Amino acid sequence: MNPSSSEELEKIKNEITEQLFLGNVSTQSPAKNDTEKNQDKLFCVTEVFEESKLNGAANNYMYMKNLAKGGVLQKSSIEYKKKYKRRFLCIIVKKKWKIRIKKIKKNETTGMYSFCKKTWNLEDIKAIELNDKDKTFSITFNSKTLTWNCPNDRGRAEFLYMIAKFCKKYMKKIPKYYGFNELFLQNVVNSFKDEKNTEASKEITENDIENYEAEQKLKEEIVQVNLEELLKDINWKASSDATALVERLYNELTEIEANNVHSIFECEEQANLVVTQLDSAISELDLIDDLLTDYAKKLDDMGQDVKQIENKNKNLQTQTENQKLLYKQLSGLLNKLCLSSDIVSTLYSENLTTEEGIEKCEKAANELKEKIEIDINDDLRKLTAVTEKINLFHGYENHFSTRLSQCIIDECRKECDNYMKTKEKNKLVKKPRNQLQMFNRNSVQDVVFKYKNLIKWLRTIDPIKHNELLMNYVSVINEIYKKEIKEYSENIRFLFLEKKNEDVDYVFEKGIERINKIAQKIQNASTSQISMSILKDKKHRHFMKFGSNNNSNNSSSDVYKLNNTSIGRKIKEESSSSINKLMTLDNLVSLPDISGEKIYPPDAITNTLNQIVPLMIQEQNFIINIFQIKSNDSKKNSLQINTEINKEEKTENDEKEKENKDENEENEKKELENKEEEWKTLDPALLSKVNEPIKDLKIKKKIFDIMNGIFEEFKRELINIADAGTQSDPTFSIGMMVRTEGLLRDYKNTDQHYVYTVVESVFKHLVVVFDSYMERQFKAIDEFKSLRKKPQGVLPVISIFPNFVDCLEFNLENNDSETSGIVTITYERTSKKIFECIDALTKDVLNESEKYDEKDRLNVHILIIENMHFFSTELADRQVKTLRSYITEAKNRYNYHLKSYKKIVIYKTFGKFMEFFDGIEELLSTNAPEEVGYHFKFSKASLKSILRNYTRKDVKKGLENLYKQLFKHFSDENLIPEIWQSLQNEFTGHIKRIEDIINKCYANTNIKLDFTIEELQNMYSDIEKAK
Repeated sequence: MNPSSSEELEKIKNEITEQLFLGNVSTQSPAKNDTEKNQDKLFCVTEVFEESKLNGAANNYMYMKNLAKGGVLQKSSIEYKKKYKRRFLCIIVKKKWKIRIKKIKKNETTGMYSFCKKTWNLEDIKAIELNDKDKTFSITFNSKTLTWNCPNDRGRAEFLYMIAKFCKKYMKKIPKYYGFNELFLQNVVNSFKDEKNTEASKEITENDIENYEAEQKLKEEIVQVNLEELLKDINWKASSDATALVERLYNELTEIEANNVHSIFECEEQANLVVTQLDSAISELDLIDDLLTDYAKKLDDMGQDVKQIENKNKNLQTQTENQKLLYKQLSGLLNKLCLSSDIVSTLYSENLTTEEGIEKCEKAANELKEKIEIDINDDLRKLTAVTEKINLFHGYENHFSTRLSQCIIDECRKECDNYMKTKEKNKLVKKPRNQLQMFNRNSVQDVVFKYKNLIKWLRTIDPIKHNELLMNYVSVINEIYKKEIKEYSENIRFLFLEKKNEDVDYVFEKGIERINKIAQKIQNASTSQISMSILKDKKHRHFMKFGSNNNSNNSSSDVYKLNNTSIGRKIKEESSSSINKLMTLDNLVSLPDISGEKIYPPDAITNTLNQIVPLMIQEQNFIINIFQIKSNDSKKNSLQINTEINKEEKTENDEKEKENKDENEENEKKELENKEEEWKTLDPALLSKVNEPIKDLKIKKKIFDIMNGIFEEFKRELINIADAGTQSDPTFSIGMMVRTEGLLRDYKNTDQHYVYTVVESVFKHLVVVFDSYMERQFKAIDEFKSLRKKPQGVLPVISIFPNFVDCLEFNLENNDSETSGIVTITYERTSKKIFECIDALTKDVLNESEKYDEKDRLNVHILIIENMHFFSTELADRQVKTLRSYITEAKNRYNYHLKSYKKIVIYKTFGKFMEFFDGIEELLSTNAPEEVGYHFKFSKASLKSILRNYTRKDVKKGLENLYKQLFKHFSDENLIPEIWQSLQNEFTGHIKRIEDIINKCYANTNIKLDFTIEELQNMYSDIEKAK
């Protein structure tokens, strides 16, 4: 059955209106029909199809697709009815505009329409979805979604348009629309009808509502009139029996229903007959269809058999041709895989110790490599003949690679044994006892260099054996380096090891009595010895214990001072020369003849680095270039990744990147070619060259492990040398740090990662040694705080500190680096400790005035004056920036306590004289000068009495006593003139003040001092001359 057209749908709408809304329906009672007719109004009807419970989703889709295209059903309408149900959705408006959606079904036999049980309110609609492709629409009522297929485009659009209009007008919350909107539906509807008809039939206005309500009222009045007429027709009277009337009506209704049922049954029999006939016709058609499909299948099978036979014939022809071509290729391939007997004999028995034998083996090995790496298809390689040949070649290759590795290692061992024998002979020759010798490996490198091409061949053919050869080479070289470095370390440690000098004057520890002795020596030294020039000589004297001052090349007075990069530059510049200088006895690299001398410990570190670091650079460059340690794998992987990316996205930027990569590859190839040309000979300059850092972490780690395997004793022995140097004097660690730090700066961003790591570890070890040494010094300074005896003169900690600064500055060598930062921190901590020590010794006397007398306080002032003067003057001559703030602090303390000292000694000598005028000065703050003489205490008679007691003779005598006290109070004679001058200035100021008071308060009395200022100055000079 085809879906209804628009005209048919209009007829159906009229029938539904007549049966369910305007006329009587046989399946409903008249009373029910009338109520519906009066209450409901039909606004829209559309035909839909919904799937039966028995139907599957696939059949539903195929049927509806065929139906939408307008095709003819291939099965009977009965089968369609079993799968799909045709229903009619209608929009009904109840009284007071209660809008509902109802579903109507049609009885196909009787042609009667009836309501289904399901009814939905307009308020239940939550969402509407339209799918024009499948000609379906879905409506979500609360939480349940129902889907209908509506092939009629016009009916579907009108139905959804009416729902949208009602929802917009009567619902507070409009449902969600998917796949359409109201304007879209209106345009679709307008395409089927004129605008006038659309406005007249589809748009609901307020007039329609009023007309509908008036119509409803009219219908109710008509129903009442018809009911009265009906009661008259049946002779109904209010006084008659109601039960008789009910019985009569019941009989008539049963008779009508019986007639209706009878007519329905008659129609059903005819319909069943038609259905049975249609089923039989469909079964016959199905049988014919099966026969036709079977016949078509057999014809297809026959056609496929014919095609297979033709393909087999073609395959046989191509197979014969391929076999002929394969035969030709195999014969040519087997000819290519043939290896001459001369080559095999060369690989097995040729002498590898001569140059001719090595050249023959190189040619034979390259030819064998070409045979193994011949360009053959993977399928051909699987052939038995080819695999046997290649396995045979691999056997030749394995045998020759084993023979080659063993020969190279044997030659290296032989050369090392010759060196050891030569060295033993040299020991018998009478030479300086302390001659330092290091092994130069040029001869061993020459041995390995002869096999450069064969080693490269071994790397490409068998990387495992190539690595084994490298490890064997490392083990052989390690044995001799281990012995040489250890022997070198023992010799150089013996050169500068000696007993400690306990009398060094720049160490704070080793007991208070020892330090007091050293301080006494410093204090007893002459004035010229404290000057900076003599201090420099004395500083040199401390270090000259490591060598004589006459005819010495390595004495500390001639020790060179390094700048920021001198040590590294020196090693770089001397690496090639020191490596290539061969002594008369083969491969011995020696230091200058230093018999009978002692080496300055930082120079020992420098000499050790100058000797061993160039050998390490040479060894690393030799291994990298001869054994071909490169990062080819990482480059290949990166190129593969980049090519995959370029395949996916081909843009202009990618093309530019490709061009750049190609250029980089070409440049790398040229660099490799240049390197190969450079390394045709064993050039010492290339061996000593320091290159850029290695970026590949794997290669970097591998080289580090190789170097560690060769020079595993270097780090330990270098630390032993450092410990031996710092054992006699830990301050030498500063000089060693300066030397090692210079090398670290030069090799930081280079390929010498192993050298940098070893030297860095030694530097850190030296920092720890110096830190522990300084902790002992700080502890020794703290011991001075607990002294029970009253200290006098310059404290030992202060007298030693300038020499300590000289010692560190000498080792620092004017270097501005991390080591200088360590020294700066040391200066700061030591200065703080010294000031804390002085404060601890003097705070009790200065703070507790009742417990201690004036003499104790005077001694404290003397102590601080003398120590602060020594601290400031001595350190000011050194010009150390870090100590400037502490020198300023010392000067401030010196001035403060000197002022207190002057007041005490002046008032002690001229007490009554000073107190009399102090009283007058105090009185002047509250009285006029003319009134001072009227006070009994400060009368003219009192003034004359005071002046008679302090005549010129008395003042000179008091100044002489004051001058003599200076020599008793201060042990440093250089300080006495400065203090005496300060006392002169102070006393002269007091005399001027007294003269002003007399002139102001006793102006008309003609009373004056017994001496003038000029006479006072003459007294000062006379006292100094008399002394």
